[in-house]
Amino acid sequence: MQTESLHHIPGITRSQAGLLEASGVKSTEDLAKNHPEKLLRWMTEVNADQRIVRRLPDLNQVAQWINEARSLQPA
Repeated sequence: MQTESLHHIPGITRSQAGLLEASGVKSTEDLAKNHPEKLLRWMTEVNADQRIVRRLPDLNQVAQWINEARSLQPA
């Protein structure tokens, strides 16, 4: 099964996709398996170390990404 790129999720910029990938989220399948609070906390830690984005997404934005990724997963 081929995994979908994070760029298929509306609202994810190239730099945000880079931060997600640096945080261990490589596909929409990976994103769909996450919990918003935990993912945002991990993204915050990774960004503090690597400075990938200037401004982190907020919790609502991360939750929307996860919900969108879940909607793209096969039933």
